[in-house]
Amino acid sequence: MEDVDGVVLVKATLTGTNALSDSVASAVHSARRDTTGWFAVDTGAGYLALDSQIAIALGIQDSFPARSIDVAIRPIARFRIGDLAMDNVQPVVLFNAQLLSRVTDRPVLGLIGHGVIRDRALWIDYQEHLLALIPAGPPDERDDASAIGASRRLLGGTLSGLATPVRFRMPRDGKVMIEARVTPIHGGATTPWLTLALDTGASKCTLFEDSVAPLVNTVGWKPEIHGLVAPTLLESSSARLCRAKKVEVRGASGIATAPKVEVALIHNALSRELESIAQEPVHGLLGYTFLERFRVACDYPHRVLWLDPVPDFDERHAMEPAQVGIQFERVADAVHIVAVIDGSPAAQAGIRPGDVLVSIEGAAAWPLGATEIGRRLGGAPGTKVTVVTSRGTLEQTHRLKRRRLL
Repeated sequence: MEDVDGVVLVKATLTGTNALSDSVASAVHSARRDTTGWFAVDTGAGYLALDSQIAIALGIQDSFPARSIDVAIRPIARFRIGDLAMDNVQPVVLFNAQLLSRVTDRPVLGLIGHGVIRDRALWIDYQEHLLALIPAGPPDERDDASAIGASRRLLGGTLSGLATPVRFRMPRDGKVMIEARVTPIHGGATTPWLTLALDTGASKCTLFEDSVAPLVNTVGWKPEIHGLVAPTLLESSSARLCRAKKVEVRGASGIATAPKVEVALIHNALSRELESIAQEPVHGLLGYTFLERFRVACDYPHRVLWLDPVPDFDERHAMEPAQVGIQFERVADAVHIVAVIDGSPAAQAGIRPGDVLVSIEGAAAWPLGATEIGRRLGGAPGTKVTVVTSRGTLEQTHRLKRRRLL
């Protein structure tokens, strides 16, 4: 797998249907051809989701859907990940995958959700960039102790003796719901136990401020930075980022704890969407800034999430390097600045959202991957980097001093 800022990407192959309507007869050639590309493995998604344009090319959809999220009229003939092949896959959700492609800087074709892997345990090792889909059988309705025992036997040597089992609830659409709490470093008390959705597609642990506000005051949490943008498939919204003293997940036989976790706090329609699906309040997402500290196994049939601490995890790895305060996305053949952190070196230099990043230390930005751009902008505190930005026809050169922002 590839890990792009916490988004888990794997290569998968699609085969379109041969049962084409007359209106798409011209697409027969492409529909019978395999299409291989990147998919995000997303525990927050319910089914296999596919970019609408790819769905039309494969013949499972005749035209662009009227709604932003819809369902294809035909199944995928075959879907293959590694040695795992599934035939006649449906439903296939249709959406616009451009957001994922911009965020990951990869041509992402779609999402792999619960519906595709519901009879398996999803095992992820972020450090080794390995992902396994382990056959686990039909749903198991046994009590907690029996289900946890069966899950441990299934996963065998993939778990250490320190792994914490977490029994999760799974409402409609395959969302994995767990209980967690957050302790800020300064400016507030530990939250009560909150309901979070496990989300391997989320780069940060996230709290929905509208849902959390009645339970705890997060306004004074420090340290924090403002001015970020949090993109989701429903909408993008402004966000602030805090570094929490710790995030804890309540397990069946203990608590899995991660210190110094970055937590995003946002106002977003995603919280209302999740609550309508789960039929209960959903306070946020358990994302990468927590999950990277563990080897993660989500056993869907037994409804057990295993959090196995990474030995000797380097906390410095989890901390952002000193930076200049630019959040960017690739759009076509240009690197667009979508947010500038308040009070950052970039903000003080007059760089604004909407500017285009032209070059870094003399190297053109547009051919570089997102990871490489981030690496070149970041660096040791106090060091300087020269960037060129454009606004319309005006280019400006900035000499920015990197510093830690959080």
